Amino acid sequence: MTIYPFSQDINGRVFYACMGVLVNQTGTRRGRLTQTGDQTPTDSTFLTGVQSIGVSSDNPSASLLDVGRFQRKYHYYGKQQFEITIDRVLDKSDNFFYSVDPSSYVASATGYQDCHILNDDNIGCQGETNSDDKSLRNFDITILYGPDKFDRLGSENHTTPVSSDPDKNDVFQVTYRNCLITSINYTMNIGEPIRESITLITRAATYNEVTATDSYTLPAASAAQSGNILKHSDLDILLAGTQSVLPEEVERMFKAQNSSGSIDTLGNPAKEILGLNSISIDTAIDYSEIADIGKWRGSDVQGEQNLWRYVVLPVQVTASFTGTLRQPLPRRSSPASYLPNTDTTFSKADGVDSATPRDLWHQVDREIKIVAPAESLDPVQYFVWDLGKKNYLTNFSYDGGGTDGGNLEGTISYQNDVSDMVLVKDNNVRDLPAPELPF
Repeated sequence: MTIYPFSQDINGRVFYACMGVLVNQTGTRRGRLTQTGDQTPTDSTFLTGVQSIGVSSDNPSASLLDVGRFQRKYHYYGKQQFEITIDRVLDKSDNFFYSVDPSSYVASATGYQDCHILNDDNIGCQGETNSDDKSLRNFDITILYGPDKFDRLGSENHTTPVSSDPDKNDVFQVTYRNCLITSINYTMNIGEPIRESITLITRAATYNEVTATDSYTLPAASAAQSGNILKHSDLDILLAGTQSVLPEEVERMFKAQNSSGSIDTLGNPAKEILGLNSISIDTAIDYSEIADIGKWRGSDVQGEQNLWRYVVLPVQVTASFTGTLRQPLPRRSSPASYLPNTDTTFSKADGVDSATPRDLWHQVDREIKIVAPAESLDPVQYFVWDLGKKNYLTNFSYDGGGTDGGNLEGTISYQNDVSDMVLVKDNNVRDLPAPELPF
């Protein structure tokens, strides 16, 4: 017989008002750099702006064949894996789920290396601790489930007197331990909040270590979230003194140009037309794992589950720009009458066959930097998505313009193969120089 965790009516349910998400934190940054941690769920911090959280479980299994019969009797399981997906909006007073330390965010070659996603202080690259006693950044994700008869998660603001309800301080708790980030996604659509989606994986989950809500630090009833969230209109792409940097092809395709090829602002920069409707940034982090014959590492000791994992290089970083078209993609260089199928077209040479030196032909140099100033803060803080200066075009396409009256839209997509992806919130926007040689 099913035993319900709360003494509520049989039709009780779980929905957004009785759920909460917490994540462990070291200093001002989420996650930890050690293989194991001794934090309890109550040490974690409440994650703001969460719109949804989903958990899926993969339980690989196989059946053993027996000679002489077709029906399989024996069965065994492999290592289970949980996948947690968190979708949230960004409150201007909060931060990215993952970000670099602002103290490392300096405009120098050292700053570039310190901000790199594979730096030991960031995501890292290996599960085994290095000489500085650091390993892959991992996270404990705690989900709290409360009864649905109260107006919020927590015991301070119940609709019935806290002294009389048997569930006044009860919560069902699940913590997913030592999670690794596998995907970081941002969508910036017109008329919508900027959305952050984080996907993590783990093999370990613990249940009901702490089941009292007053053991957790939850938002008080008087401390509701501000609603001052980042929106598409907060991007500084069309502002005077913009610090965002768009690839040249995006500028050419979407900015309105006059017959001379210059940007047509009618003499007023404030009237510049861009036409971008959506920006998407995706980072996929894949891991591989070393296995040993005779050992099943990381299966029984949860703190060692990532010990033999390492990041598969390069980290996949992509960006897409979608907008309303007024013209197809034009070439910058002459002759402009055709788009030749050569390796110079979208390279640093930008279609100029005679470009010197010749090594410009196969180099990529498209910089992508998206900046959103949180001007309501004092001092002003800048949310920065910096994908570096080594991006290259992978696709451009046209869609729409049908008889339903829709506009013709274009999409341009880029990626980089140097694992450049810096997320930071700081009071300045820095220029991180690309290294002279790969490292």
